[in-house]
Amino acid sequence: MRYYSAAYPHVYRYIYSLVPRKADADEVMQETSVVLWQKFEEFQPDRDFTRWACGIARLVVLESLRKQRRFIVGFDEQLIKELSIRREERYELLEIRQEFLEECKEQLDQQDLNLLDRYYNSQESAQDAAEKKGCTRRNIYQRLGTIRKLLFQCIERKMSEDSEL
Repeated sequence: MRYYSAAYPHVYRYIYSLVPRKADADEVMQETSVVLWQKFEEFQPDRDFTRWACGIARLVVLESLRKQRRFIVGFDEQLIKELSIRREERYELLEIRQEFLEECKEQLDQQDLNLLDRYYNSQESAQDAAEKKGCTRRNIYQRLGTIRKLLFQCIERKMSEDSEL
């Protein structure tokens, strides 16, 4: 269940990227969940569960396509496979960027980390943050913009260094 809970949003987004109607994506996700449960014994713990689950989801999408032919008008199996491959490549890149983001956040001072945490994790509004800090909402937005820019530059630098290795 721990693997499944962590992977669920990624798998659902993956399915929804291949199945344009939400109701159909929900149905495919339910079927994927059943198949994941049935095939969990085949999962190897040293592998990435999300990647494995997305592979299963792709097969469920293709099976649904064969059965219904209605909800992916104009999509053929080759296109679904191509979209899956591209999604997989982006997933790997996103994972790398996420690791670099965590490293880059360690370089921020505590005040900036607290602001990021309050704004993004506790769903505190910029107005709330401004009132707590005794400044304007505009100051908060500017600081968040600066922090995001610093993090972006740090991630890009690390990506560049990583590609040179």
